[in-house]
Amino acid sequence: MDMKIIEETGQLTHVALSGDLDAAGANEISMKFIGYVTARCKPTIVDIADVSFIASVGMGMLANLSRELKDSGAALVLLNPQQAVEEALNEMSWQKIMPIVHSRDDAFSALGSQQ
Repeated sequence: MDMKIIEETGQLTHVALSGDLDAAGANEISMKFIGYVTARCKPTIVDIADVSFIASVGMGMLANLSRELKDSGAALVLLNPQQAVEEALNEMSWQKIMPIVHSRDDAFSALGSQQ
């Protein structure tokens, strides 16, 4: 599991995750990823185009991060999931937790409506 910082401004955090977001992947990345995003406490785009698998533990990590950001007045949106990952998220009614979008423009719109 890997994390890449795409953009960090005074108004936005944009990171990309890659790999499998299963128990091992979530364990490997959670401290770095959650620590970075929560420390910035900005509206956040998480690009998951290169996440090929997501398990319940990965979903839990993202849900907890979303709650932490919301408690601080920021929002989180998922960008570009692969079809299998999006299907897994949809099975869990993920849109009730945070938006899933397929373009950067839609991510900005979703973040604006979540604030």
